[in-house]
Amino acid sequence: MTPEAAQAAGAVLVSKDELFEHADILTIHLVLSGRTRQSGGRAGACANEVDGSHWINTSRGPIVDEQALIKRIEE
Repeated sequence: MTPEAAQAAGAVLVSKDELFEHADILTIHLVLSGRTRQSGGRAGACANEVDGSHWINTSRGPIVDEQALIKRIEE
């Protein structure tokens, strides 16, 4: 993804940190691979998550680091 491709689609390209900081609803649609495994919900990524936000994981379970997500919810 490039800023130009995002703009052509009517979107703005942001970093993963920016996405987690501002998203009220986040849906995850990824193929499970070595690159995507635990790419959502890592301790650092979900630490900045908006309070009251919602995650919808339509992908394979290991996409989300469940232990990091549980820790964030408990905090």
